[in-house]
Amino acid sequence: MDSECRETAPPSAPGPIFIVGCWRSGTTLLRDLLRSHPNLAFGLESEFIPWVTARHGDPTDVRTARRLGQDICRRLAAQNYPVDLTAADFDHCRSAAQAVALPFERFAEQVGKPRWGDKTPFYVEHIDQIHELFPTAKFLHIVRDGRDCALSIRERPFGPNTIFHAARIWRRYVQKGRQARRRLGPEVVHEVRFERLVAEPEPVLRRIVEFVDEPWHEATLRRSPPLGKRKVAKFGRPLPDPFHGSQIRPDRAQRWPNGMTDEEQAIFEGIAGDLLDELGYTTRGIGRAASRWERAAWRLENDTKRIWRHAQYGSLGFRLWDEVLRFAGRFPSR
Repeated sequence: MDSECRETAPPSAPGPIFIVGCWRSGTTLLRDLLRSHPNLAFGLESEFIPWVTARHGDPTDVRTARRLGQDICRRLAAQNYPVDLTAADFDHCRSAAQAVALPFERFAEQVGKPRWGDKTPFYVEHIDQIHELFPTAKFLHIVRDGRDCALSIRERPFGPNTIFHAARIWRRYVQKGRQARRRLGPEVVHEVRFERLVAEPEPVLRRIVEFVDEPWHEATLRRSPPLGKRKVAKFGRPLPDPFHGSQIRPDRAQRWPNGMTDEEQAIFEGIAGDLLDELGYTTRGIGRAASRWERAAWRLENDTKRIWRHAQYGSLGFRLWDEVLRFAGRFPSR
């Protein structure tokens, strides 16, 4: 597959850019800033790469290519991704990399930019898989204080519904990104701190632009406007693409001291306090372990709200299929 992949992303050409990290860690902010660069095209979240590659692999003929293309088109429609493709557009693809790259390349052509990127936070768990598809890809792993992530997640109709589960998923996602950086090297995976990005945007962005092998451009300091509304299913309710104006807002950092109760801080520290310390974030040393009954109650609350949310937003069918694949061991759960 490597020789076929190189047809899509040759070593002499800049590879795609993937922005990954925990939900609400600043991935959208970073995408909107890089989208302002005249060379870089970022659409909405794709969310399909692990699913379609696990299910299909490399197409060997027109029939299998069209089947793969049909699955990609179905998921692009679910996300309201701004490209117009049909399954027949994938007939020429003879590798998963070619098929995966096609919608991104088409979008980049539409907006008149030479290079494409993608921002899908949970791809932090699939960096190795995506790097195998695109050996010249660059990954930007953005890290934010997990307690601020948890507060922000609570305000959104997706992600974990309790502080307990938010702490667990933050810990898992951050560790996955840092482990991938150790395996693949800092020349492939670059860690970005949200707090530094909003406090000192220009030096941080200059380093990022250098990392992805692009020339610096002042436009990168201003957020681009949203492309539109993202949907979680073709006939589901739309989710807004969050946008807070063109300016970077330092006030989005360090909200947890006033936004979290002491009990919530203790729960979070009990799960991820060591990782907060490792990353240099302030902790209070009040972490406590959750009882078995608390865990059971929080899991029931989280799962009930998750099922209701997917039913409400029309994505339950996709999520059930994803759970089948996860159960079969094709890829880890989100």
